[in-house]
Amino acid sequence: MFEVIVGLQVVAIVAILVALVYIFRGGSTYTQRLMLSFLIAELVHNAGYLLELWAQTEREAMIAVKTEYMGSSIVAVFFMMFLCNYCGRKEHIWFERVLLLCGCAVIIMVWTSPWHDFYYKNVEFIDSGVYPHLVLTYGPGFYFYMITCSIIPWAVSVWMIFSTLQNEKSTKRAGKLWFIICGASFTLVIMVLYVLKQFPEGYDPTPVSMAFMLTVLVIFVWNRKDFDLTRTATDTVLNSLSDAMITLDENYQVLLFNDAAKNTFPNLEMHQTVDKIDNFPLHILEGNGREKFELDDKHYEGHMQIIRDYEQSVRGYTVLVVDVTRTYEHIKELNEMREQAEAANKAKSNFLANMSHEIRTPMNAVIGMSELILEESNGRKVYDYAKDIKNAAKNLLSIINDILDLSKVESGKMELVEDNYYIQTLVEDSANLIRMAALQKGLQMKVDINKDLPCQLYGDEGRIRQILINILNNAIKFTKTGYISLDVSGEYTDDDYINLQFIIQDTGIGIKNEDLDVIFESFRQLDMNRNRKIQGTGLGLSITKQLVSLMDGDIRVESEYGKGTCFVIYIKQKVVDKRTVKECPTDHMGEEKQDEREFVCPNSRVLVVDDNLINRKVAIAMLKTFGFQLKEAASGQEAIDIVKQEDFDIIFMDHMMPEMDGIEATRIIRGYLKEEQKEPQPVIVALTANALTGARETYLANGFEDFLSKPFERKQLREVLEKWIPEEAREYVVE
Repeated sequence: MFEVIVGLQVVAIVAILVALVYIFRGGSTYTQRLMLSFLIAELVHNAGYLLELWAQTEREAMIAVKTEYMGSSIVAVFFMMFLCNYCGRKEHIWFERVLLLCGCAVIIMVWTSPWHDFYYKNVEFIDSGVYPHLVLTYGPGFYFYMITCSIIPWAVSVWMIFSTLQNEKSTKRAGKLWFIICGASFTLVIMVLYVLKQFPEGYDPTPVSMAFMLTVLVIFVWNRKDFDLTRTATDTVLNSLSDAMITLDENYQVLLFNDAAKNTFPNLEMHQTVDKIDNFPLHILEGNGREKFELDDKHYEGHMQIIRDYEQSVRGYTVLVVDVTRTYEHIKELNEMREQAEAANKAKSNFLANMSHEIRTPMNAVIGMSELILEESNGRKVYDYAKDIKNAAKNLLSIINDILDLSKVESGKMELVEDNYYIQTLVEDSANLIRMAALQKGLQMKVDINKDLPCQLYGDEGRIRQILINILNNAIKFTKTGYISLDVSGEYTDDDYINLQFIIQDTGIGIKNEDLDVIFESFRQLDMNRNRKIQGTGLGLSITKQLVSLMDGDIRVESEYGKGTCFVIYIKQKVVDKRTVKECPTDHMGEEKQDEREFVCPNSRVLVVDDNLINRKVAIAMLKTFGFQLKEAASGQEAIDIVKQEDFDIIFMDHMMPEMDGIEATRIIRGYLKEEQKEPQPVIVALTANALTGARETYLANGFEDFLSKPFERKQLREVLEKWIPEEAREYVVE
C-alpha cells in the first residue's frame, strides 16, 4: 500500500513536470506566468508530501510538512488569479495581494511552530498504520489557512466561472468552463473529505488530486490555444503581415518570426543566430535607419528597432524586412515619366521659342511698316488703313504673348520682378489703359481707391497691372450696357505687410453656376453659343489665376447669370512707405519725366544686323528718323567683316541667323575689339523674337548690353537710344 501511495505521488510530480514542459514550449505571457506560478506551487506541495511519505523521524516529517505549506499556501490564490484572467474579469490587485500576504503569513507560522502553539497545539509521530506519519492537533492558525488560502480562493474561482457562464454564448467556451468547475469541485471535495478524516489515517490525497486536476487543465487549455486571446491575436496579426518580422535576443538569436519571414528566409529557425540564416543582410543590425538590399531580384528595406528593459539595457532587437520592389518599380516608372515630361517640356519650350521667333519676325515687319506708313501718310484713308493693320497686328501679338506667358507659368519659369511702386499710380495707369475701350462701348468706368492705403508698396507692379488689365478687359468684352468698376482696398496683416483687395464688378452677361468651377481653365471660353462673336483665346483668366497663385494670392468669382460678375483678388504686398494715399497724393510720383523732344544723332554710326531683309528695312527706316549714319549686314560673318573695317557706336544684332547666330557673332566681335584694344567699344543690343524667360539674362551674359524684343515700336526703340546715346551726341529738333 505504501508503494502505491508513493508511486501516485511520483506520478503526480511527473504530471506537473509534463505540464511545465508544455508551458515552456510557448511564449511568455501574463496567463502563462500565472499557470507557471500555480504549477510550481503545486510541484512544491507534492514534492514536500513525497518527502513526508519517506520521513522516518518526526524531525524529517516536520521539515517535509513545512515544505508542503510553501506551495499549498499560495497555489489556490494563483489558480484564482488565472481564472480571473481566463474569464476576462477585471483584476482586483489589492484583494489578490492580501490573499498572497495571508499565504506568506501561514508559511511563517508553520516554519516557526516549534516556538509557539498557534498553528499546531500538539505534534506526534506514529510509527504504525500504512506508513509512519504525523498526528497533528491544529490551532487557530490552521483555520486561518483554510479560510484565506483555500476556501476564499476556491469560492471566488467557482463564483467567477458561474457568473461567466451566465453571459457566455459560445457552447464550446461554456463546455470548457464546466470542465474547469468539475475539476475544481473534485479537488475541493477531496480536501473536505480529508479534513473530515474520511481517508486512511495519515494519508492526504489533496496534493495528488490537485496535481492531476491542474495538469489536465493546463494541457487541455494549452492544446486549444485558449489560454490567452492576446497571444493568439498577436500571432494572427504577425502572420497576416506581408512584411517579414524577426525578434532577436541580445545575442542575436531568433526568438520569434512570422510566416513572411520564413518565406523570405527559408532556413530560418528558432534559437538560430542570424549569421546562420542564408542571405540575411547583416548590415541591417549595424544601421540606424533604412538599410537597402536585394534578394532574388527583389528590393528590400530593413529596419531594426532596439528593445530595452526598464534599466535601458539592450535586451534584444526587432527586425522588419519590407518588400519595396513595387515601390522601386513605381519610382523607376516615375523617373522615366519625369524624364519624358522634361523632354516634352524642353521640346515645347524649343517649339515655342522657334514659333515665337518665326511669328514675331514677320509681325515686326507688319507693325514696323504700319507705323512708318502712319508717320508718312498724308491722306486720311491711308492713315486709317495703316492704323487698322497695326491694331490687328497688336491683337495677334497679344495672343502670342498670352500663350508664352501661360507656358512660362506652367513650366515654373515665370519669375517675379519686384520693386517699389506707388499703388495709386498702378491703379490709375491700369484704369486709363482700358478706359477708352469702355467709353467706346458706352460703358461707365468707375475707379475707387481707398485713400487710407499706404502709398508705396514692394512687389511686381507689372504682373499686378497685367492681372487687373486682364480682368478689366474681360469685363468690357462681356458687358454691353451699364458700368465697369474697380475698387481697391486692403488691410494690414502685420506692421510690414498689407493684404491688397481688388474688386472688379461689371453689369455684363454673367456666368452660369455650373461654369464657375472651370472659368480659370486654359483655352476655355464659356457659353460659346452666346459668346461666339466675342474674340479671345480663353487664356486671360487662366494666366491671371496662375499669376495670382505665383504671388501667393487668391482670386474668387461670384456671378449671377444675366446680371453681372464680380472678381475679388487678394495679393499680399510689403509696405515701403506707410504714409497714406491721402497724405501722399501722386501723379506718377517718383517717375522721372521723360524728355519728349525729338532728337537726331548725325555723328553716331549704327550697324543693323539681320538676315531678314524686311526687318532690316523696318529697323533702318526707324533709325533714319534719328539721323544716324547707318550700315546694314545680312549675316553674322558679314557683320564681323564690317566691324573690322569701320567703327560703330551701336550695333543692333539679330539673334537667330543661319550659319552663325548673333551670340556667336557678338562673342567674336568682342574678342576682336579687345585684342585690338579699340575703345570705346560699341553698345551691342540684341534684336530678337525670343520672348521666353531667361532670354534677357542669356544675352547680357554673352556680351550684349541691352535687349529689344521683336516686334518693337518706335517708342521702344527711342527708349533704348536714350539709354545708350550720350547727351552730348544728341541734337534736339526745335519744332
